[in-house]
Amino acid sequence: MKPILVIGIGGSGSKIATSIYKKLDSECLLISTHEEDLKNVVKSIKITTDQIINPSINTIKSYTYKTKDKIKKIIDKYNTIVIIANLSGNNGNGIAPILSQICHGAKKNIVSLVIMPFGFEKNRLFISNVSLKHLRRNSDCMMIFDNNALLDSNPNLTASECHEISSDTMNKIIHLLKSPELSRDTNLVTTSKNMNSFELMLTDSLKMLYKNVKPENVTQTIVHVLLSKNSKLLDVNYISNVIENIYNCNNVVTASYSKSTNMPKIILVAAIKNNHYMNFNKYDPLESIPTSNKIDCNDMEYNTNCKLPLYQLE
Repeated sequence: MKPILVIGIGGSGSKIATSIYKKLDSECLLISTHEEDLKNVVKSIKITTDQIINPSINTIKSYTYKTKDKIKKIIDKYNTIVIIANLSGNNGNGIAPILSQICHGAKKNIVSLVIMPFGFEKNRLFISNVSLKHLRRNSDCMMIFDNNALLDSNPNLTASECHEISSDTMNKIIHLLKSPELSRDTNLVTTSKNMNSFELMLTDSLKMLYKNVKPENVTQTIVHVLLSKNSKLLDVNYISNVIENIYNCNNVVTASYSKSTNMPKIILVAAIKNNHYMNFNKYDPLESIPTSNKIDCNDMEYNTNCKLPLYQLE
């Protein structure tokens, strides 16, 4: 629903946002604690943390909350807010949940595109799942890309290659936001590294999906096939038949040609049952506690300045 504002958070979010916002005929806002992330756009907000050189995620949340009036003023004239964040970084975990809460309170349509951390980033797994919960609660539509599932399917990839694939995939699927077939709930985005074999690419995409959700919990799929100049439509028909045989639900296959690449690409977007248990839930040790026994406040925690003569160390 126009007008649309695309908000990129941190380094990764800013790069994706600046590359896609024109495709949505929208405007762009970048938010980060680092000045170098805020280039090449008219609208930006730098989250300043005063004298704290290496702020924690909770500190970034606190200072982001202080800018809520400025954020509200900027988002006021837009109907839809697209939030793009990498939840393996401090900016993504510190800014994205607060931002989604502010936009939700302003009754905006919220679409969130997030990238999850690698499994070896143990210090980030818990907080990334907490951030994901808040974003899922506040968002009308969410698209999640799991770097760890990509790495499990392609163990020879480097970390930088995984980040490049995830960023490129988010860039390519942005046109699906206009698609009426896209679920307004939670969607998992899966793909593979570049290969010439459609069968191997589809296999990798499905392996990546199965890392997080079982086939019976998929309610809908959209398979976007990016064809190179040497690709054959027979391959698209093959993919369509495979997907229909796997999922007993609404399956949509789209195809487009790209003059800029000699390598084809498959991107699978799978809608999952609302509030279904995902692989990310195991990041939170409290997940085993029944929901009815939990105290889960929607209001984010933030620091209060008590004006005491004490130095805060981070």
